[in-house]
Amino acid sequence: MLNDKLQAYKKKERIPRPTPAKYKKEFPFLKEVDCFALVAAQNHIENAFRNHFKNRKHFKLPKFKKKKDKQSYTTYNVHDSIKVDFERSLLYLPKLREGVKIELHRRFDDKIKSVTVSRTNDSKYYASILVKTENPRNKVVEPKSKDCWVDLGLEHFVTVTNDFGSHKVEHPKYLLKAEERLRRLQRSFSRK
Repeated sequence: MLNDKLQAYKKKERIPRPTPAKYKKEFPFLKEVDCFALVAAQNHIENAFRNHFKNRKHFKLPKFKKKKDKQSYTTYNVHDSIKVDFERSLLYLPKLREGVKIELHRRFDDKIKSVTVSRTNDSKYYASILVKTENPRNKVVEPKSKDCWVDLGLEHFVTVTNDFGSHKVEHPKYLLKAEERLRRLQRSFSRK
């Protein structure tokens, strides 16, 4: 899908919006993959192109993932295809009949929206589960008064104090970051 879109972009043609089903004849291994994972990949590509056309300075054109980089895939929970067995510590994903043994960090009771499975360079797998919850854990508490005190400082950029306590804001260090970038660019320029 990405290749077709990039080829059309280079030829200055209208960018197509192909679906994963179009590629299943040419690439039969796609039939083994969960169809919702293919839809998630299509959505990622669409979002990447949309972001690029909205803000070309900030978002570059999407490119292919490298095999040596972190690998991941996302799948959606449609018709309760993703389940977690908390007693046996198993994660059930689409197209996997037997569950995958996992180490759970916390329990949840709400509906699973999607799961992203990532493989790091040291061959460890992580599953990030996105859950839609009705009752958030961290409830927002309204302050008793709208008053707050702001103190500009030398160690910290600003210290804001209100009913809940004080919050320190670090210096943004624009000058140091700009000097570091200039140092890198000058080093690169001297080699050319």
